[in-house]
Amino acid sequence: MKKFAVLALIAVLNVLSKPLCAQDFSFSQYFNFAPTTNPANTGYYRQDYRAGVIHRRQWQQIGNPFLTSGVYADFNFKPGSFKGVPKEGAPQIGVGLYFVNDQMGNGIYRANHIMGSASFIKPFGEYYRNTIAFGVQAGYYQKGINPNGLFFEDQFSVFRRPDLPTREQVINNSQNSFNLNAGVNYSLMLSKKVNLTVGASGFNLLEPRENFLTGVSNSSTPKLNRRYLGTFSMQFQLSPKTFISPMAMYQMQGGAREITVGANFANQFNKATNKKGLSNPDQIVGYFGLFYRLQDAIIPYLGLRYKNLTGGLSYDINLSGLSSAENGATPSGRPRVRTFEISLIYAGFFDPKTPQRQSIPCKDYY
Repeated sequence: MKKFAVLALIAVLNVLSKPLCAQDFSFSQYFNFAPTTNPANTGYYRQDYRAGVIHRRQWQQIGNPFLTSGVYADFNFKPGSFKGVPKEGAPQIGVGLYFVNDQMGNGIYRANHIMGSASFIKPFGEYYRNTIAFGVQAGYYQKGINPNGLFFEDQFSVFRRPDLPTREQVINNSQNSFNLNAGVNYSLMLSKKVNLTVGASGFNLLEPRENFLTGVSNSSTPKLNRRYLGTFSMQFQLSPKTFISPMAMYQMQGGAREITVGANFANQFNKATNKKGLSNPDQIVGYFGLFYRLQDAIIPYLGLRYKNLTGGLSYDINLSGLSSAENGATPSGRPRVRTFEISLIYAGFFDPKTPQRQSIPCKDYY
């Protein structure tokens, strides 16, 4: 088992060593908005249900920012469970739904995604230390452009002249497409204090065509490229109250690639166990993380969990060539371009007494 973990870590480091270009759209807190990272993450947690929101404001120092917001909810059903405790080795089923709104340029471009998810989760092997999960997502997305906010070359005469006509093709204001995603997760308990998880997922599997111009044949309309994403994480228990989790995420779409590496450190401030020696359900946990998106940004992360509620805050410090962009037309004072992101997650059990019945203490991020 240890040999497998070492080989997996070497494989990840080998991928990370290759030069890459930054990818345009992603959440820095990808681990806090699980459905958009891997459909197999649906229901892939200890509790019975989970709901979360996230908001990202990107590049606000250089004018009209990118704004991305999302909300999701998913459930974990445990067939054959007794008083909320699943039968050892029994499969579990996850179902969920998420909605994401993405816009840029003061609403000139908008996209709405709504996707339903389903997963199948199965422990197996000796002492059920292995867990594999398969997930699929299906749904629609709608994209639109407000042409009133666009100006073309023939609408400039010394200064911008929106009253001038343009010879550009008429723009389709909106379009809708069906989409399909799929993914798999695998977890392995290497010991009582070490856990490994790897995941792989594919998005836009149907490669829907996208076109905002009229008069273009369907055969010449470009397709939305498939996006492939992989994740790697390990969790080490340093003491009964402290954990550290190295993480890596790699995704590619067309000619764009993105890699994020880093780690989260977690420390529980109150007692780790109750009087019966079981995991304390009323946990107060602080999180500190530091991540690096290759050739793009450093991302510090702070989080706090109080009982069932977890909040997270991250701030991208841009290191690319965009970091020297001017604030408007002012030649002095070149601020670094930053990105603000906040998340909130609530996870719990249908029966509040379920954590007290579970005999194995379990730590997680939710």
